[in-house]
Amino acid sequence: MKLIEGFETWSELDILTGTIFGEARGESAEGKIGVGLTIQTRVNHPGWWGRNWREVCLADRQFTCWTDRNTNVIIHARKEKTNDWKRCRIIAVDIYLGHIQDYLGEPTHYYNPDLIEGGAPQWEKRMKKLTKMGKHVFLHDPTIDMERE
Repeated sequence: MKLIEGFETWSELDILTGTIFGEARGESAEGKIGVGLTIQTRVNHPGWWGRNWREVCLADRQFTCWTDRNTNVIIHARKEKTNDWKRCRIIAVDIYLGHIQDYLGEPTHYYNPDLIEGGAPQWEKRMKKLTKMGKHVFLHDPTIDMERE
């Protein structure tokens, strides 16, 4: 598995916080939790998404915040401990420690229809739609219900 490079010294909690921050910093607390629960679902079902928090968050082509213009914003927010970073950190800690139980139905994917031409990605068709919170639509990949290698 190819991981995004440059974050080897960051803790798993920093990586989780950075992913929530990068993907949902403009969202409500519920939207941030949704992103965190998506990551948690992937960690709880190890496979091609990764086998731990670091691999799941930094897997190539999974969370665009680590490969687009948001990367520098994430690095700055962590360094400066901005208020947005601190809010995301609180949620990340609760998800990391298992204090927030999944109430969405094991989300595995999400997308923002405002950012996708046509309103939805092609892969959405094979997913079960769970809910829309804020700007994100959360989905469940039914293949995780089968055993993965």
